[in-house]
Amino acid sequence: MRAEGGEALLRELHSVDPEAAARLHPADEKRIIRALEVWQETGRTITEHNRETQKIPPRYAPVWLGLDFTKTAPISTRASTGGSRSCWNRACWTKSGRS
Repeated sequence: MRAEGGEALLRELHSVDPEAAARLHPADEKRIIRALEVWQETGRTITEHNRETQKIPPRYAPVWLGLDFTKTAPISTRASTGGSRSCWNRACWTKSGRS
């Protein structure tokens, strides 16, 4: 089937899952083949699979980190002073930010 090219694969996908076929470009053979594999193995379209998966709540809460390099000394200064301006353990952190 892959020897037929992206256009033929996309036509096949369009007959099974028109919504997924409309989103994909003929050159995106990897996603087209995956969508066809999901349908052949499960009997469900990739669109159905994606909708069901999006309903599942995330397993982990996101953690957002930000770095501010405007107030830090050069690494050579920090290394020579024993890192007194830097904080590498959790004891330096408070709920409102860095202490």
